[in-house]
Amino acid sequence: LTAQQDRSTERSGGVPLLRFGGALNGDEQGVDVIVVSMQLAASDLRDLFACHANDEFEEGMISDFARAIWRAIEDRGSIAVREIQTIIADQNANRDQAIESLYAMASMEDQTTRVARRAAIERSLLSPDTGIRDMAITGIGQMESRESVPALRSASMKETNLHLRKRIAWLLNSLGG
Repeated sequence: LTAQQDRSTERSGGVPLLRFGGALNGDEQGVDVIVVSMQLAASDLRDLFACHANDEFEEGMISDFARAIWRAIEDRGSIAVREIQTIIADQNANRDQAIESLYAMASMEDQTTRVARRAAIERSLLSPDTGIRDMAITGIGQMESRESVPALRSASMKETNLHLRKRIAWLLNSLGG
């Protein structure tokens, strides 16, 4: 088996290709495999957050930032979800962007990233920021995620905000947990 990087990116939407050929498949032509690196996703997503750093988000309105988050997740899948979670979990993260990111992840219908999006939202239940925790609760409710019952129970035990504790209890009840 041999692998060599193909610097031409026109067939892969700008993503470098690795070309495999030889003993593995006996194909003289080889097989092109698109390689999406975590570093590429991280860099692009950090640029996305930087470009929208001064955006103002209105409740009930779908922002350009949310649409960009959807596109990133549709394009890069769970890799993008994990990087978004890393960005919004940073102590220096823009609070409004973190909340908007959680909204965007919760409102997607994509089944291929559902588990990763749910896990990212669940991790945000432990954020030091009340607004982020509130949106995480809303997001789990929006996803109607019964799989989140254990995370909600754990968050309820740690939650110091009475209003959020009541919201978690209501959500647990509605999810059958």
